[in-house]
Order: sequence, then C-alpha cells, then structure tokens
Amino acid sequence: MKKLKGLLLLSVGLLALTSCGGGESDPGASVALFKTVKLHTETTPDQIVVQIASGNTCTNNVISGTVNPGVTDPTVTVLSSIYNSTITGQNVSLNSYTVTFSPIAGAPAIPGNLALGLQGWFGGIVPPGNSASRDIPVTTAALTDFFATNSSIASCTPTQYKYYATINIAGTEESGTDGTIRAVVPVTFTNIQ
Repeated sequence: MKKLKGLLLLSVGLLALTSCGGGESDPGASVALFKTVKLHTETTPDQIVVQIASGNTCTNNVISGTVNPGVTDPTVTVLSSIYNSTITGQNVSLNSYTVTFSPIAGAPAIPGNLALGLQGWFGGIVPPGNSASRDIPVTTAALTDFFATNSSIASCTPTQYKYYATINIAGTEESGTDGTIRAVVPVTFTNIQ
C-alpha cells in the first residue's frame, strides 16, 4: 500500500510538472529587490485586443477592410515600497524598456525585426513609497501589418492569435544597484469583429 501511495504521489507530481510547459504559462509581473526598496508593477488595461481590420467584408474567402493600426497601449505603473525598515529608502531611476512576445496556444512567432521597434526610454524617478507611470507601446503599425498579411487572419475564418507581451524595465537605485522589473499584459491580434 505504501508503494502504491508513493507511486501515486510521484505520478501526480510528474503530471503537474509536465502541464507547465508549452510556452503558454503566464510569465507574470515581477518584484525587483533593490538595496533599499522593492518595486512591482501594475498594468492597465490588464489585456489588449487588436482588431486587425475594420469594416471587414468577406469575398472569395478573403477579408478586405481597412488595416487598423490604432490600439490602446497599456499604462505600466511601477510602485516602490521600503522592505527594510532599518535603512532609509532610496529613489530608483527608471531607464530603458524592451517588449518581447511569447506565443500562447500555437500562435506564430513574431519575427525579430518587428521586435526591434518595441524598445524605448521609460524615464522617471520613483521615490520610496511612490509610483511612476508611462504608456508603453506594445504594438506598432509594422506589427499590425504583419498580422494583416497572415493567411489565417486574412481569411474569412475567425482567427485570433494570443501572446504575452513582457515589458522589462531597467532601473538604477541611487546607491548604484541595478535591477529589472517586469510587467506582463496579454495581447490578442484578431480578425473577429
């Protein structure tokens, strides 16, 4: 009976480990620990849906319409808190950011040349116990055009591709401690109206 119980526990453990793969798990936002403060992020909205074309019509199994480059980019708020009450918290300068995409459920990989435009300067200082916010463009006209030419999106078949957009923000504490804070927002590119 003990062997059976042990095998059952081992099987459940292995099943739990194998169900975490596939590139579909949410990387989630991170907490960055600096020397005197910790930072975490909040993102609004908590997901983005990009309608690739508007005014779609379907003729001969091909969608025609106007490519829709406009989208609401998320506001990323970086919040600072003191985690060691025996020392005085320091400001953190928020520097550059980069955006990368992780496909969910079989979505096609986004070519690296399109990711090159998804970086910039966050800019701002976060004093201890305060926050700084910035709108971060996670989509570009070139990225929308990439999906507009995708054969599945351009067909009359309802299609959507989902990704996790991971926004990595580099920061430097006044003491010189460097760190990276991460925000994550799900993004869906779709031809569904």
